[in-house]
Amino acid sequence: MKTTTHSPPKSRLPFACLVLSAAVFVSATCARSDSSGDEDTGASSSAPQRVEEVNGETVVKLPADEIKRVGLETAVLPAATQRARQHALAEIVDLQTLLDSAATLADAQAQAARAAAELSVSAAEYERLKKLQAGGQGVSIKDLEAAGAAWQGDDAANRSAQTAWQVRRAVIEQQWGPVLAGWLAGDSPEFQRLVKGEALLVRVAAPGRDHSAKPPGEAELRRPDKQWVQARLISASPQAAPEFQSESWLFLADAGGGLLPGMNVEALLPAEAGGPQGGVIVPDPAVVWWQGSAWIFVQTGRGVFTQRGISTDQPEPDGGYFVADFPAGQAVVVRGAQILLSEENKPAPGGD
Repeated sequence: MKTTTHSPPKSRLPFACLVLSAAVFVSATCARSDSSGDEDTGASSSAPQRVEEVNGETVVKLPADEIKRVGLETAVLPAATQRARQHALAEIVDLQTLLDSAATLADAQAQAARAAAELSVSAAEYERLKKLQAGGQGVSIKDLEAAGAAWQGDDAANRSAQTAWQVRRAVIEQQWGPVLAGWLAGDSPEFQRLVKGEALLVRVAAPGRDHSAKPPGEAELRRPDKQWVQARLISASPQAAPEFQSESWLFLADAGGGLLPGMNVEALLPAEAGGPQGGVIVPDPAVVWWQGSAWIFVQTGRGVFTQRGISTDQPEPDGGYFVADFPAGQAVVVRGAQILLSEENKPAPGGD
């Protein structure tokens, strides 16, 4: 009988050890990963929260060393008083039409003066001959009649010339107002400043302003170089502003700063009603712009800065903005406000 010999089965111990080792490695790796995640979470949660919402206001907190490093500076804003002002639109008037009117008026004025002088001479001659003829001093009736005819002709010419000059002046008054017409007629120093380009004629219109209100005595114009210049009232304009079909006024302003005829510029007028307003003047470096609005940061605690919106509808001629009803005596960030705004817009710790 043939005996079959069976080989002993191969051991599976090495494979089992390999599987066990892999499981241990994966478990250790996951443990380390979980431990690292816990550490990151702990680090994030322990990091100081720099931006918060408190009573609907954004608050930024910075440590003292960070404030010193970025050069943050504050200033206490004193109380200020100012009369309320109203925004308006202004146009630097092209003087060509005005200068043409001045030339026509000067010609009519010269003709009127010439006619008056000729009338004066002929009237005096007629009176002289009339006295001589009455005294029997050899003046004939014919000579007296000729002198009388000359006098009457000069009188008619003078009346015509005076009427022409008055009509021409009336036309200018209807276009430019009586004050400016008087400047042209008298060749005044103000008119000479316009002619020489030392001053500018400005038409200012404020849509919605009460037509019965007294014309504003002054206006402030914003030049292209961002500076503000004072303009003084000449008179109300006899013609409405064509862009708005509203009342307008003529002002005189110093030339310069990029102002040129034909330009449209921003203007400020005293408000029609209301007394002086209390508030503060916020300097330009304190203002930051975000989402189309102006903001400042007020120091409300040690290292604590609260963001607040302000109105910029009343700019100051020397820079900055008058903000009505803003409490005086508060410390406002005047250097580094943009850094605080950037801090506010940083992604939150642990965010994507």
